[in-house]
Amino acid sequence: RDLGRTPCLLSTSLQGAFADNALLRVTSKKQPGLRLYARAHSQNFSASVRGISVLRAVSDAVGLGDKEVELRETSEGEAELSQVVIVLFDRYLSKRDIWHMHLAFMQDGGQVIYSSIDHNMMPHVPRSRIEKLVEKAGAGTRTVCCGRVSPKTEVVFKSGCVNMVVLIQVSSELVAYSLSGRAYWEILLDCLGQMVDKALRIQSSDGDGHYIRFVLFARRRGDPQGWSEVTPVVTAEEKVASSFCPSSPAFGIRSRSSAGDSEDFSVDGTHMGRSPTTSGEETRDYYEVVWEGVARALPPTHQLLMRIRQVFSVLQEERHRSRVGDALGHSSEQLGGWHGISVDELTDASRGNLLECLNVVLDHMDQHYLDRSLRITGQSIVLLTAGDGLVRASSRELYKLTHRRFTSSGPSSKKGFYMICVREPPLHQVPWVQWENGPQPLPGAAHNLEEAVGDLPP
Repeated sequence: RDLGRTPCLLSTSLQGAFADNALLRVTSKKQPGLRLYARAHSQNFSASVRGISVLRAVSDAVGLGDKEVELRETSEGEAELSQVVIVLFDRYLSKRDIWHMHLAFMQDGGQVIYSSIDHNMMPHVPRSRIEKLVEKAGAGTRTVCCGRVSPKTEVVFKSGCVNMVVLIQVSSELVAYSLSGRAYWEILLDCLGQMVDKALRIQSSDGDGHYIRFVLFARRRGDPQGWSEVTPVVTAEEKVASSFCPSSPAFGIRSRSSAGDSEDFSVDGTHMGRSPTTSGEETRDYYEVVWEGVARALPPTHQLLMRIRQVFSVLQEERHRSRVGDALGHSSEQLGGWHGISVDELTDASRGNLLECLNVVLDHMDQHYLDRSLRITGQSIVLLTAGDGLVRASSRELYKLTHRRFTSSGPSSKKGFYMICVREPPLHQVPWVQWENGPQPLPGAAHNLEEAVGDLPP
């Protein structure tokens, strides 16, 4: 039952018993619920086989324990799959490559694939794995071990290695306290540390893993005449740690202010763009890359979080001094934390520069063909915020632009943005994007942007 690499081989003596390319089902009297299919394709017949030979991995997956089985022709619809989830490893695939791979599934009446072997797509992708096969079962669905791909089958491609940008929002809510008595910035750092340890770090046999960028971003408000600027100090070790990409030290992301100006910013600096709010108050946006490189080169988690912890702890200390000064009846000295921003100058998360920051990242992803890593296919954005999921856009046009860019940013854009909120959820639906004279949040809880507003970016 374990001959070669073909999942099912048939004896040449059976070739005349079935129509060319007919769909066959393996049945057993002892196992009436057996679900195993094969194609009567000329390449699946071999003179060295007596009866039918099934790969051991396939027979173990379907639970085939009987050596006496029967073959019968069956209808194409019986084996039709409703969904196929495929994970691609260590190889870049363009949208054209994925289209050709999908087309190959449609040939010869629909390819029969198996979830228990890793070479269903060996001619197309050397390293891939079928994660899940799903078929319709009455009003619901169920997971199966094999089936036929049809034009109606939803084929989902997942990448084992992605170009990931982890966005960390610096907002006024970070220094507030949760119901548990902990500051939200502490909860956010715990969440980030768990994500690094459990999702981003790789084993020694998994290649280089994801290419990751950790980015801090914030929006500053108030009178620009009173703003102080602090140039970040970057050590030689930090510069070396951020030089894994051929495009380093420049990050390659561009940001556009409301006036249309744009500048590059690098791992040893920031970009600052001014933009007026809907209330006419002038603001300034800040972006800084904390760390950049492949997952294999990730530093220890406590070292990675140290720089971010310093930013948050200075803001917390400044808020504490401010409250003590108010209680004593005198003003306290501002510490001038991250880039000289005081905690009172930070906007709340809902009025921050999230949509602008997403467009900055999309500017970078739009140029993914430059310095292309041939081991990475997918693109992903993860946001960690102390907000509650409400986003106040400066205009509907900004939202529509962001939505349009997400839907056209590549094969992995449908589920490419994940928002992690460490604050308690509000009483209305979130995530929710709101603009002036736009729809108001509805009562109740939603789990994704598409539920909150029908045409929001995924």
